Amino acid sequence: MDLRVILLGTSAGVPSKFRGMPALAIFYLDEVLLFDCGEGTQVQLMNANVSFMRINKIFITHFHGDHIYGLPGLLSTMAFNQREDPIYIYGPRGLDKVLKAIWGLGYFPRSFPIHYRELDEEEVDFGHYTIASRAVAHTVPGLAYSFSEKPYRRFDEDRAGALGVPKSKIRKDLTEGKSVIVKGKRITPDMVLGELISGRKVVYSGDTRPSEAVTELAKNCDLLVHDSTFASDMREECYQYGHSTARDAAVIAKKAGAKKLVLTHISSRYGKAIELETEAKDVFGNAEVGRDFSSYPIKKAR
Repeated sequence: MDLRVILLGTSAGVPSKFRGMPALAIFYLDEVLLFDCGEGTQVQLMNANVSFMRINKIFITHFHGDHIYGLPGLLSTMAFNQREDPIYIYGPRGLDKVLKAIWGLGYFPRSFPIHYRELDEEEVDFGHYTIASRAVAHTVPGLAYSFSEKPYRRFDEDRAGALGVPKSKIRKDLTEGKSVIVKGKRITPDMVLGELISGRKVVYSGDTRPSEAVTELAKNCDLLVHDSTFASDMREECYQYGHSTARDAAVIAKKAGAKKLVLTHISSRYGKAIELETEAKDVFGNAEVGRDFSSYPIKKAR
């Protein structure tokens, strides 16, 4: 599967026996993108059989400790293992200050370039996909993120074979929209590609109260991973600390037309959090409580 999401930590504030600190990985083609990096994330990566050396981009939602305290250790371990490839770190305003503080911790090792960029509400183009960021309603500045695969056209093997297009780099060029010459004949992408197909989309809310910005960001997404810290009987306390209830997350998923909802950032008071799942399912049927190491492959549209 060329697009997969794995939850590395699903707890809120503090770890529990069953849940690590917030972190989520997206696998796409040959990349691993990490979203948040709570304490112990590198151990969670190892337990999930994910090589941290494959990570090339890290996106931080906000700078509360439970979302960033794993970053110094992860970067140090990469350096200890003689990483040479650069890594790119993105986050809200204040990222510069946070990273400089990390680099000032003890004798912080450096064996590879670390590039970073502070984001506002914007969209960054990474070739085959884009990452959009939107401000959320938390107690400190924070961002929600969407991963959006660009629309694509499926390669028609039968048409290509009939036109004599060899199985070589030529097919990749056609898929990327380039015309080619085959036996003196010009072959255009339109001759071998089907109709335009919408790309896949994953949205990660980070910590937030119910937010129209997140609802818009999650429009028609394949997977929404949303803050669901408490049940609705604790709504007042939930909002006071800048979080959403399981029902709130379900309402957002329903409004957005999401295909699937996964609840995360679960308070340690809930154990298996069956009551949160039940509350969400009452509003949005395709909802479940996220658990550490749960994996969600996302198929291409047919």
